[in-house]
Amino acid sequence: MVLRCLQGLALGGECGGAAIYVAEHAPDHKRGHYTSYIQMTATLGLILALLVVVGTERILGEASFSDFGWRLPFLLSGILVLLALYIRLSLRETPLYTKIKEAKTHSTSPIKDALQEGGAKRMLLICSAPRPARQWCGTRASSTLLSSCRRSWG
Repeated sequence: MVLRCLQGLALGGECGGAAIYVAEHAPDHKRGHYTSYIQMTATLGLILALLVVVGTERILGEASFSDFGWRLPFLLSGILVLLALYIRLSLRETPLYTKIKEAKTHSTSPIKDALQEGGAKRMLLICSAPRPARQWCGTRASSTLLSSCRRSWG
């Protein structure tokens, strides 16, 4: 159970990081298109994993799969983890981050900076349930929620 939770946290972090990485490398007019592939890969990975498990069970038979065969997809995923680690370690910083780092304009305290200038209100809105968030912003229409909140933040 703990390992599954860690896996979920890792996936959440990697998906966000991958979306930022792709968005910063994509041409301005194609960012949405390029980052949409990140969403597709999670679904494709799930389908591929399901096919590997079902295929392994069909090849080995139900009894053999129950005895030892269920371990084979996990072993195969270990190879994919090593490949992913190699790719991850081979990536260079994005051009935008490199430019910010060279100009020495990057934040030394990012959490503090994120919570300043209305950032705490934004975090509260993000973490709140939709109904309290709408009440806080003074609107009932969820489609105008963000625009009314942006106006109230100034």
